[in-house]
Parts: sequence; structure tokens; C-alpha cells
Amino acid sequence: MIDLSRCTFIIPVSIESKDRLRNTIITLSYLLDKFKTNIILKETGPISIYKRDILPVLDKDVTHQIEYIYECTNDSVFHRTRHLNEMLNVCNTPIVVNYDVDVLLPIESYVDSCNLIRNDNVDLVYPYTQQPGRWQKCLVINHNIINEPGFIKHFDPTDYIASAKCTGFGHCQFYKTSSYISGGMENENFISYGPEDFERNMRFKKLGYDVRSITGDVYHIEHERGVNSSTANIYMSDNENLYQLLNNMDINEIQYYYDNQQYIEKYKKNKPEFNK
Repeated sequence: MIDLSRCTFIIPVSIESKDRLRNTIITLSYLLDKFKTNIILKETGPISIYKRDILPVLDKDVTHQIEYIYECTNDSVFHRTRHLNEMLNVCNTPIVVNYDVDVLLPIESYVDSCNLIRNDNVDLVYPYTQQPGRWQKCLVINHNIINEPGFIKHFDPTDYIASAKCTGFGHCQFYKTSSYISGGMENENFISYGPEDFERNMRFKKLGYDVRSITGDVYHIEHERGVNSSTANIYMSDNENLYQLLNNMDINEIQYYYDNQQYIEKYKKNKPEFNK
């Protein structure tokens, strides 16, 4: 097991489908099997699917690495940026990973990304190749895999490659925790599905943070698309307009914008990084 104890994976999830349930079990099992690390999982929904269907099938020897937060709600809108900020606000490690529950990486990509932050003082690392023409590798995985005892021990994501799509700036990102906070955290004005991943990349580069990517693949486990993971999102137009507004700002304007966001005020008292 590789020591990533200086790192915390923050994972927001709404388990609204059988696909998402499978993906959550696979991803948590993969991280827990490969690394000694920290995971904060925040689930939203009318009942706790994690406690009912996920926790019982995870390896009991390592589930202490998961800090579980549950928000009981009947709201169908998944406010991902807010959930990420709330987890970031209770993160106590120097490295934090904004992590999509449907994503896996080669083992060395996790290690190399953390080392860039620890050894080279990098602020933000994309743990996959971002050159033109590079693609995410999409996996189609049978639901029954999670019913096989010890499935994760012989699980290899390369066995399930089915198709490829544009990589973009989503999936997961490794941050120096203090830089993630001082750079404005997640913009909670982006709601549900939208171009917040493009805005985040633009913002950290524009503000002068050291943003890098490493060479490697990213694996996305395919899933059913609902309103929170498609352009059917009712907030899509507002999200697009916000991105265009921020993208047209210069460094001073964007810094002023983030210095005066009301949502940040509620987190300031817990994080001294805000005052640096």
C-alpha cells in the first residue's frame, strides 16, 4: 500500500442510479486498496445509499480512512461546487484532490501528482496528458463485478477500454490545499453541470498559480446521464454566461471578483489560508 497520507480525496456524490452505485464502490475500493490516504465523501439524497449499500461491501480494515458526510435532501439539483467547498473546509492535509467518483488513474499518476506538489511546490496538477488529440479512456463495466468477492485485487481498468472522448479539464485535480483556498475554492455560483472545470483552469492560470499536467491516461467509468451530468441542467445557460463573464476579466478584475464572493465568507473563520 502506497503512503499518500498527506493527501485527502474530496468526493461529492449523488447516487441516483445503479451506474453511480457501481462506480462509487469501484472507485472507493480502488483508492482504499492502493493507498494509505484520506477520503472525505459527501453524499446527498433522500436516504444514505452509502451506509445501506456501499459501506457493507468495502474492506472493513481500511474504511476508517473515509470521513462520511451526509446531507438529507429531496432536491434533484446536485450543487457539486458547494459540496466540494464544504469538504475542502474540513480538509487538514497539505494536498487535496477534487475527485470525480467515476474516475480512475494509473497508480503512478497519483504518486507523481503528489510529488510535484510536495517537491516542486506546484499549486495545481492535472494528473493526465493535456496535449491536443489526447483522450479520456471510457470504460464500460458490468454491474455484477462488484458482487465478485475481492474483485478489486485483480481489477485492471485497461481491460475495459471501449471508446475515447476529449479529456478537457475535469475528472480530478491535485491541489496544494492552501492554493486551492487562496485561489477562490470552487465557484458556488456554478450549479450542477456546467463549465466550472474550464473556469477553474482559466482562473488559476490567470492569477499566476503554477499549473501543470503530467503524462498519463485518465479512465472514466461510463454511467447513465441525468440532469446533473448533461446539458439538460436547468442552470446550464446561467453557468455558460458566468464562465464567459469571468473569462473576459483581467487579473485584477478576477481577483476582485473572488475577494468579494459572499459564499467564501462562511469558510474564512476555519481556514487561516484566507488571510495569507
